[in-house]
Amino acid sequence: AGIATGAFLGDYAKVLEPLGKAYAQMLAICVYPYVIASLLHGLGKLPPSTAGRLFKHAWPAYVVGWGVAFLAMILLGFAFRQASAPAVLDSHALLNSTDFINLLIPGNPFSDLSRNAVPAIVVFAILYGMAIQRIDNKASWLEILLVIKSASVTIWNWVVYFAPIGVFALLASTAGTMQAQDIAGLFLYTLLYLFGAFLLAFWVIPAFLASILPIGYREVLRELRGAFVLALVTTLSVAAIPGIIKAAEQLLAKCQVKDDMAPDIIGTNVSVAYPLAQLGNLGVILFFYFCAFYFKEPLSTAAQALLPPMTLLSTVGSPSTTIDAVPFLASLFHMPASTLDLWVAAMPFTRYAQIALSVAGFALVTLWPTLAFYGKTRIQPMRAAGIFIIGFLILGSTVVALRATPPALLTPKQGNYMGYTLDRSVTAGVDAVIYRNRDEFPKRSPALLALEALERIRTSGVLRVGYDPVAIPFCYRNDRGQLVGYDVAFMYRLAKDMNARLEFVPMTHETMAPMLKSGEIDIAANGIFVTAERMRTLAVSKPYLHSPPALLARSSVARQLLKHKAVEEHPELRVACMISPALLPLATALFPKQQVVPVRDYDVLLTDPALQAGLWSLVEARAFAMAHPGFTAIVPEYLGTPFLIAYAMSPDAASLQRYVDHWIDIQQENGFAQKQYRYWIEGIRTEKQRRWSIIRNVLHWVE
Repeated sequence: AGIATGAFLGDYAKVLEPLGKAYAQMLAICVYPYVIASLLHGLGKLPPSTAGRLFKHAWPAYVVGWGVAFLAMILLGFAFRQASAPAVLDSHALLNSTDFINLLIPGNPFSDLSRNAVPAIVVFAILYGMAIQRIDNKASWLEILLVIKSASVTIWNWVVYFAPIGVFALLASTAGTMQAQDIAGLFLYTLLYLFGAFLLAFWVIPAFLASILPIGYREVLRELRGAFVLALVTTLSVAAIPGIIKAAEQLLAKCQVKDDMAPDIIGTNVSVAYPLAQLGNLGVILFFYFCAFYFKEPLSTAAQALLPPMTLLSTVGSPSTTIDAVPFLASLFHMPASTLDLWVAAMPFTRYAQIALSVAGFALVTLWPTLAFYGKTRIQPMRAAGIFIIGFLILGSTVVALRATPPALLTPKQGNYMGYTLDRSVTAGVDAVIYRNRDEFPKRSPALLALEALERIRTSGVLRVGYDPVAIPFCYRNDRGQLVGYDVAFMYRLAKDMNARLEFVPMTHETMAPMLKSGEIDIAANGIFVTAERMRTLAVSKPYLHSPPALLARSSVARQLLKHKAVEEHPELRVACMISPALLPLATALFPKQQVVPVRDYDVLLTDPALQAGLWSLVEARAFAMAHPGFTAIVPEYLGTPFLIAYAMSPDAASLQRYVDHWIDIQQENGFAQKQYRYWIEGIRTEKQRRWSIIRNVLHWVE
């Protein structure tokens, strides 16, 4: 009903989203009280010898669960053809040592709770639970913990009564607002993850459990049916906990185990399983193999070795911890900040498989250790080995088949900068004209030129912007010949906010200052670097971006240019440098033994193979490399401090400078700057169209 409602109403179904979120939060409200109370009660009540026996039987289950998920995701990751060279090489972005102490050690449990640091909370509960084991007169405290644990389960039972309404709202909102472009470029990753996760969740892990427990495969699925169904319809793995507990109790009853301590054994296993056995979270491994392919950032051998343990440590906890883990791992492995956007875009499609695999993980590390503790396992090594062999043969065959497909079918759908355009919301309502030659635009009258820049704009009703379309992604021409870019979008916004006609007037680095001083143009917006000379002779706005210097190099020689010593050993190197007062002096100083070739723009690198590299900013070099395969943006260790990027105005345009400075702050506050940054600088398309729906596109009841 929810999916049908979403298809009927389309984006109008978003009105149901708060109801679905409220239901999801009500289900999650008891997670921490339950986990903490269960661990403290379960461990605290156990004698130390019993706790030791439980650990002895539990650790193999975790090793098997983690190992199977690791191998499956790594194997599927080989389906992606890695780029021969990355789009960006940064000598400073070595694998940093990360402070995992804060992740694992509960220095301040209250702070850990507030920041959702599940690993530290679990460590806190385990330490205190082990300590309580050795304390006398603890019965009253254990009763309190039992009350909290029982109350948590009671609340879950209450909330489940609202499942039909909550699930209806969740699915209606998702089905109604999901866009086709949300999955563009993610199709192969999504398909592989769904296939791998469902194969592990519904066949490999249950079949393995059947090979070590005194029940068959179908009976395993039957016992776990309630846990799977409730978790999948709510998309919350925590909802499976009551079902897992019930399955464990029924298996013990079937094995005729009667022990007053059995509920504590089960409760302790489930409580530890919730943060540590979220096997679905390990799909992040496959996601980063996909990102290496998508962003042209190949994973080194060291990165591939570190990816599984780093993923395990950073994704411990609930499925939502992946939202924090992905940007952390992206920083660790040099992926763009927009990596998180891709993960979030895929979540509506992958979350069900993620939840299913996590529920299977809970079952594995709860049922196996519990029955092993009571000596009720029935291990069949050959059958277990056969299940894993067949499962991985299926996964491997899938990878081989995909690798055999034509490369064009596996080309990432990442947006090409040469196809980017200005959003209609940016250009709407702005009367704009773009002149290609200086002799095309009308000359201003002497009376108008005598006015200060801001007064001139208000009097004439015209904002004249100097541009030079050689600074991708700030100001350039796309493959349709349109003038586009980050600065171009901002100038449209500035003209709209000033209620002025917008005129783009061509300039060069040499003519910019004279044209500003003469009043031919009011502002220059072209990815302009702030230099001491420009600050002395012009009015410069506050910097709106900064970017480290970089080399734009042919990918075949990119790694050779990371170290200064290696560059010194290549005097035959020819370095192109755009004619710019910020770049030419820096290039001359950095490459005294090499030939520095002044160029009009870096398109010359596409036609002159004798030029191996060009000096630029990282933002511009990365955009060029993304738009032109075979080039890499390099951030060597020797290029110096970042470039500051700002707008330039006439030296007597103090009022316009103040206006622009405040206006930049406003664009940061209202979200316009962030939206343009994601699109033009990070290269992530953000434009949305209204979703197809029956009510709009078939019945035409609404606009």
